[in-house]
Amino acid sequence: MAIVCSVSSGPSHPPSPFRRWGLPDAAFWFLVAQFGGALGYLLFVSPDQPEAQAGVQDAASPISHTTIPMLFLASIGIWIGYGAGPLVTSRFRGRGPLADYGAELRAKDVPGGLMLGAFTQLVLVWILYWPILRWLVEDEPGQAARELTNRVDGPADAWLLTLMVALAAPIAEELFYRGLLLGALRFHFGDWTSILLSAGIFAVVHLQLLNLPGLFMFGVIAGLLRVRTGRLGPSVLFHIGFNLATVTILLEPWN
Repeated sequence: MAIVCSVSSGPSHPPSPFRRWGLPDAAFWFLVAQFGGALGYLLFVSPDQPEAQAGVQDAASPISHTTIPMLFLASIGIWIGYGAGPLVTSRFRGRGPLADYGAELRAKDVPGGLMLGAFTQLVLVWILYWPILRWLVEDEPGQAARELTNRVDGPADAWLLTLMVALAAPIAEELFYRGLLLGALRFHFGDWTSILLSAGIFAVVHLQLLNLPGLFMFGVIAGLLRVRTGRLGPSVLFHIGFNLATVTILLEPWN
């Protein structure tokens, strides 16, 4: 409740008053990330096995020849767009990540952010999807993540997957969505409009229809943390806690 009440309804601006960056920069690095992801997919992701396409492969086995290290390499391009792009923009067109995005992490962010992320994944997502799965659809929203963990083959893969999902992706995505994009939107719109727009874009870009409500809720909470605290640290830790809870649950049968 304290978070909601602290968000203003009128136009509000990030802490950098002399910025030269904005929505065009966010659009450019968004396209760079998508191009990098597509290029990585073409270079490192193997085609599905014929048996998998025919639907005869065991559901518990990997669905393609693509390994976790290959997926790691394929993700570098999108991380460059999402993570390095905002840093380059702030360095050369702004006043630095601290002034422009509030890119600061404090010790107190760690327990609160991680616990809120885990609580959102384990409790709030379940509450959100309970009526959806009961009355509307039968598919599970975590199917894509399950297919990803099916590729794990040994402890090294498990650690690399955890690094990808619970560290690299949260840092890169928060720098872009709650840093560059949300900051650019706040130059033109009120806090609530900016939070909802950035959360909507974050949810839609994942291209997973069933996961859309959960991703949107996640984006709203992360945006509120960014605006409420004025820093990226809480949203980054929230993202890490959310993804870490997911990976821990999905890797448990493998362990």
